[in-house]
Amino acid sequence: MSQESQTIVEFCRVLACVRTLFRDSHIAAENSGHFADVKCTVSHAEKDLLVGEKRVGSIEVSFSLDGELPMITDDVKYSLGASVAIYNMDDDWACRGDVGWSHRDSGWEEFTSMDTKFTSLAQLGDGLSQFVESVLRNYGDLVNQHFGLPSCQDRNEK
Repeated sequence: MSQESQTIVEFCRVLACVRTLFRDSHIAAENSGHFADVKCTVSHAEKDLLVGEKRVGSIEVSFSLDGELPMITDDVKYSLGASVAIYNMDDDWACRGDVGWSHRDSGWEEFTSMDTKFTSLAQLGDGLSQFVESVLRNYGDLVNQHFGLPSCQDRNEK
């Protein structure tokens, strides 16, 4: 197999692992019975990112999970969401994770966000799963907080 083919296969493995983590969270959210609907999506786009003071062309692959509440809350929140975006800029990889509320008036109300960078595809493959697990754990904590359940960390300590 050529080096280029090996790189493509490795990147596909990384994406498949992330998709599996999101799918597991999707199934857990559906099975919780707390949501009217749960959606898990994957998208991609070419983007220009601002790095320092220069624009850098990038490819973005984004994973998102959205749990629609059965009723809009008094403060007009209607769903809980999590996303992880992976950006390739030259030979570097940047990742952003967001967890928050979809809000009828303001669009998005962030609960937490995090960023990380990797300097190679091998490093991305080694570290991305842990990053995604952390984002999804924060999503689980937001869900539990909203529904008055113990946080993921509290349950793990018992």
